[in-house]
Amino acid sequence: QAEAGAQSLLIAPGARAGTKLATSKIDAVIAEDCLAIDIARPVNLDPGYVDVAKLVLATTRDRPQCVYLSQGIFAEVTLTFVNSQWQPVPWTHADYLKHQYHEYFSRVRALLLRSPGTVPARRDCRPPSDPPCEAAE
Repeated sequence: QAEAGAQSLLIAPGARAGTKLATSKIDAVIAEDCLAIDIARPVNLDPGYVDVAKLVLATTRDRPQCVYLSQGIFAEVTLTFVNSQWQPVPWTHADYLKHQYHEYFSRVRALLLRSPGTVPARRDCRPPSDPPCEAAE
């Protein structure tokens, strides 16, 4: 069921700024509702996208590793797919280190690889010290 949902939610990466603005409003409404029970930030909705090489999340924080999208929203690579597995980067949040997340992202990645029209298929990326990823033949 999650796989079908993921495939139906294919959205262009550039649309992330608007999505993050919308989820920030939802976060704020839920936080306001939870003030009475003393929970400062009960949810944190992180819109983003998975492609064959990485997981990218939208954020409101401007950090050195972030790329500006628009409207005060930045993109940040959170996981990379290297040596046939998801790898964290130094700023990866602890939630995204969990095995269950990696399994889900791998299922989404497999769907993308079976849908060649949605993203360019690339070989498994190698560590940054190696040459850049190459297009699949």
